[in-house]
Amino acid sequence: MEATFQFDDPINDAAPWHIWVVGLMTLMWNGYCVSRFLMVQAGFVEAAALRVSEMAVFADMPTWATAFWAMWVIGSVTGSALALLRSQGAVTALLVAAVGMVGTSTYLAVLHANPANIYAMPITLSTVIITIASLLYVRRAALMNVLR
Repeated sequence: MEATFQFDDPINDAAPWHIWVVGLMTLMWNGYCVSRFLMVQAGFVEAAALRVSEMAVFADMPTWATAFWAMWVIGSVTGSALALLRSQGAVTALLVAAVGMVGTSTYLAVLHANPANIYAMPITLSTVIITIASLLYVRRAALMNVLR
């Protein structure tokens, strides 16, 4: 039997296999990002495994930029969890994450005193790609009635 990548299955209301794969993979990744956020906020920068240049950027981050960062990571992990539950709230959560991503990226790449090259921060770049891909995926799943 060949595995297909269909969003809707009129015969069976079970979640498609790919929603489990995407949901679990993004939940693990975004959970890691939330743990890094919490470690930095708690002052455990060394435990967050940041480079020296990254530590300096996050140490100087103003409250509004930290709020955008929180929106990004918490919205992403919430969106992943809601996608696993097949809830249309996943789209909203990932839209919140996208707004947080834009705000955080704007601060990191433009407004910081020494603008960081966010592409030189592999975790940040990976998370940008995963956030955009997750949003596109859940939006498509919602349009195909996979999410309730």
